[in-house]
Amino acid sequence: MRELTKYILSPITLFAFLAAGTLMTLAGPFGTYVSLNLLDRAAYWYTLVGISIILGIVIRRAVDQKWPARSFCFRANLTAAVFTFLFTPCIILMNASMVGDETVSTDMPIWMMYIAVGIVPVSVNAVLYFMLKFRPMVPVGAPVDYVEETSARPRLFERLSDDLGEELIRMSVKDHFVHVYLVGGSERLRMRFGDAVQEVEGVPGMQVHRSHWVAKDAVEGYVQIGGRVSLCLSDGSEVPVSRNYRQHVEDAGFLAKEAMLQKSLLGQKPESRPG
Repeated sequence: MRELTKYILSPITLFAFLAAGTLMTLAGPFGTYVSLNLLDRAAYWYTLVGISIILGIVIRRAVDQKWPARSFCFRANLTAAVFTFLFTPCIILMNASMVGDETVSTDMPIWMMYIAVGIVPVSVNAVLYFMLKFRPMVPVGAPVDYVEETSARPRLFERLSDDLGEELIRMSVKDHFVHVYLVGGSERLRMRFGDAVQEVEGVPGMQVHRSHWVAKDAVEGYVQIGGRVSLCLSDGSEVPVSRNYRQHVEDAGFLAKEAMLQKSLLGQKPESRPG
């Protein structure tokens, strides 16, 4: 709830509220320019815009948490459908209370109002889709370079229990859950792995596999069996390094020759390589 409130009250959301409310008040669509004076029109549209923003954020976050691994199109279209189903009655109620009729424009059937409302989130989703599709992207297997430490507290820690501390070791994703491992224990979060990686910004470390992220201070060395490389961490775990990420892991210094470890044939903890 605290994170949701922070997002709703963010500068971008407040700017969108003011910009959209002002635009709708001045334009007066759906017959409100004729039916309402300026003050009533402002109250009408700022109320509806505020409700639409809060409702849209709540629905989208609920969809993302329920189906984090589904495609953008699935989550966006489901959000648009639920939003349209819930928000259109809000407009009808506002019209009845402020204008005294079922609809502001008497020649618009209810079904057409649903279509008109639905066009808005669908159009926004289409714009977002093409922005994400055609923005400059890091090639697959070429993650963002090793992250240095910053003074800001990583946002991911706000999702975790306080008794786990803040000494992060690694993160892994499995069955749509992100498993976060710290010195004080572990916890799983229902979120997208990419979002989790972004939320640990400030902790020195990097993604080494499509499903794994490691903290720099937790890396004790690595082992190599054939062509496969795994990082050995302070909690005794071994995290595989995929081929797509290996060059970036090498550039970060995690695979230096002197850091190579030998594995005991008895399955004990790796020991330093002699010589």
